Order: sequence, then C-alpha cells, then structure tokens
Amino acid sequence: MSIDEEGKLIQTAIKNIHVSKSLNPQEKAIAESLAKSISQTRRNWIPIYVKELETHSYDLIENQIILEASRLAGLKIVHCIQIDENPETKKQIKVFQDSLFLLSAENGKNHICKSEVSEDRKEKIFINREPEESLRQELRSIKGIGPKTINKILENRPFDSEENFLTRIDQASRFYENLKKRYEIEYA
Repeated sequence: MSIDEEGKLIQTAIKNIHVSKSLNPQEKAIAESLAKSISQTRRNWIPIYVKELETHSYDLIENQIILEASRLAGLKIVHCIQIDENPETKKQIKVFQDSLFLLSAENGKNHICKSEVSEDRKEKIFINREPEESLRQELRSIKGIGPKTINKILENRPFDSEENFLTRIDQASRFYENLKKRYEIEYA
C-alpha cells in the first residue's frame, strides 16, 4: 500500500469485506443496538478499518461490531478507512476505541446497553431506542401482553410520553402496570 492510500476513506460493499472471526453474544447484542441508529442515518459514521487484498477485496482489521450493525441495518455500502496491518497502527486504533468506551461507561453515558438501572433500582427501558428484536423479547416477558400488542407497539414508535403511548396503544392499559412494575420507561 502506498503512503497516499494509507488512511484513505473509501466506500465499499459489505460483501467485499472478509471477516475471519465471529462476534461473541455480547458483541452481537451491541451490534443489534447500534443497527437501529445506523438504519436511521443510513450511514456508518464510525468507520470500519480494512486492508486491501486486491481491487474491491478487503480484510477486516478493526470495528467488526460496526460492520455487523451496518449489515443488520440493511446497508449495502459502508465507509471504511484503508490501513496497513502494522501492529502499531492496530494498537493505536484499539487503545483509542477502548479508551472511548471506558470514558463513556464511567460517565454513565453508555447508551449502547439495552437498559440501565435507575435510582429506585428498576431497570430503564428505552421504548423508542431499543432495537426492534430486543424490545420484542423484553415485551414478551411482561405478563398480559400478546403478539398483536407487541406488533402494535413496534409499529407505532416513537412515543413522546406515557399519555401518547396509552392513547396510541388502546390495549396498553392491560399490561402497562406490569411493565411499569418492572421498568422505568424512557421515551427519549
């Protein structure tokens, strides 16, 4: 790779990126959470680091979670930064990303996770931001809610308030109290 190509921002089809390892369950959950955000912007703002093997063929070097989230969001083309496989380059990227994650977690701003714990020790559920499949699973666990109501909730998102939620989901009152017993519901 020439110096002119190193660090170059490129766009390529997801199918052109070769991945050598699978994500673990925690990484898959993070990718599912990120997919909703990516599907709204229709772009991966955090680039994927790749090494060019040949024309239109790349090895994934870093940010596999972003690649998977982009795939789950239905993107066909992703933004990548073309790098070499220099161990120092990879180390610098990894240290930077790990540092950002730790800072985010320490400041309580890690909203990738599906829920947080509020002061009264109830988990928070982000009814509008939760990825569809994840929210579907959470709602299935609530007594008094069936598949039709779950689908109605998913189809009518986003909600801006409890009143808006109850008005738009006419059957909500049957299970809403059970939902509130288990979660602090966030509409942001």
